[in-house]
Amino acid sequence: MQRHIFREYDIRGLVDKDLTEDVAHKLGLGLGTTVRRKGGKAVVLGRDCRESSDRFRDAMLKGLTSTGIDVVDIGVVPTPVTYFAANTLPDVHGLAMITGSHNPSDYNGFKVMFGKSTIHGAEIQQVFQLTQSGDFEKGEGKLDEYDAVTPYVDEIAGQFQWKRRIKVVADGGNGTAGPVM
Repeated sequence: MQRHIFREYDIRGLVDKDLTEDVAHKLGLGLGTTVRRKGGKAVVLGRDCRESSDRFRDAMLKGLTSTGIDVVDIGVVPTPVTYFAANTLPDVHGLAMITGSHNPSDYNGFKVMFGKSTIHGAEIQQVFQLTQSGDFEKGEGKLDEYDAVTPYVDEIAGQFQWKRRIKVVADGGNGTAGPVM
């Protein structure tokens, strides 16, 4: 695993060069260990629709659960849905979102969070150091699946009161926002 993929606010790199299943697994081990050592027990896991995201999800899931972290998998969703789930589900202490964001299709990445804030700066570098040390917690976490889209849409839609019927056009841009819309 190369240090340069650990940026200020996320982990990003070229698929199959910088980011591999092994990197995703070790990142799961590092994030799971970080969350456990801070007193957490569960994380939300979401992913975008890039071709590499499913295999990175599988590898990260193995890493997280092998540290004793329970995982709430919310599937293929836009990043804001993952943050929403992490901030509204009870007993969730962190987040991992697998997303290449605005980068070209040959990139992917991970956004990680503990508590209510993104792991960034020196803290994200500590996760890198942990992945290098191999000093991981051990346990048997479980996997639960959850539909985070329905409560997210209900929350957003509930904030609007229309006085008349309107037409709305939405372009999901070939991304995960399309099915949510």
